[in-house]
Amino acid sequence: MINKYSHFYLVLLIAFIMQMTGCAKKEQEQKKEVIKAVRMAKVVQKETAIPFRTTGIVMFKTIISLSFKTGGIIEKIFVDEGASVSKENVLARLDLSEINAEVNKAISAFAKTKRDLSRIENLYNKKATTLENLQNAKTAAELAESNMKSALFNQKCSIIVSPSNGIILKRFKEENELASAGMPIFLFAQNNADQIIRVGVIDRDLVNLKAGDFARVSIDAYPGRVFSARVSEINELSDPKTGLYEVELTLENNKEQLFSGLVAKVEIIPSLKQRLFVIPMDAFTEGHGDKGFVFTVNRKTQKAVKIPVNISEITGDAVAISAGLEQVDDIVVSGALYLKDGDAVKILSSEPVK
Repeated sequence: MINKYSHFYLVLLIAFIMQMTGCAKKEQEQKKEVIKAVRMAKVVQKETAIPFRTTGIVMFKTIISLSFKTGGIIEKIFVDEGASVSKENVLARLDLSEINAEVNKAISAFAKTKRDLSRIENLYNKKATTLENLQNAKTAAELAESNMKSALFNQKCSIIVSPSNGIILKRFKEENELASAGMPIFLFAQNNADQIIRVGVIDRDLVNLKAGDFARVSIDAYPGRVFSARVSEINELSDPKTGLYEVELTLENNKEQLFSGLVAKVEIIPSLKQRLFVIPMDAFTEGHGDKGFVFTVNRKTQKAVKIPVNISEITGDAVAISAGLEQVDDIVVSGALYLKDGDAVKILSSEPVK
């Protein structure tokens, strides 16, 4: 019985010794430093224009609100939204009953004052009345003439006509509705007016813009097409609600009239170039917003060094860096994704960044 148990304990002891030996070997293997192979590239700066993207709304450069000068009931509207109209086409008219009555009254009053003036002039020539009466008659005639002209002008402005060839963008009223004086009835755009896109730009991009800078425009309603535009106006006062600066772009060489209100995706290419570090995408790690990291190698210790950088733009397979690489000669461009700060490395090659 004792020999049986002794044999059992001996087996356990041997198993324990073997396990401890295996663990010790694993520890020794883990303590061996793993050397990671990397490829390096020389850091270079380039003069480059960094495009930026934003969205905006297509609209006409000049949009006119058409309204009646006088108030009244709208008798007739002759056009709908989207209608193309020619110059001097009648677009809408008020009920002219009251206005015509005012015109007739003013015409009659003027005719009376003219007759009175003629009669008093005859009396004055015969020395049968005073100069004061003649002057009063002349003043009354002039006042009546002014009232008549005002009534005729109001009559004319109770009919809306097209100021030129154009398009009715919006119609705000219907027939038989009451229209106040000056209330917009139509939004009108001339056919020959430039079409523009208004976009919002952040301050960092605004400082690189100037009038005449080129832009590419794409619109979902016209898939596959790219329109050309130029920066035509830059507002130097930001919107207090959004903090953005309004920039106007004018579409150029566009033979197709676009619908006002279309949403446009805009890529603006500033003419002002910046001196930036341009590195391959493979060299860039852990990006978040406009921050990220790259690796270089300490040549004395052959250890990886992690460097924070500021991103200016990501374009295709390259990253433009605005700050962080000023004191760095070269960076890891192959193997960076597998590195940690302080890793031992072996440099396979070193080439300029293309």
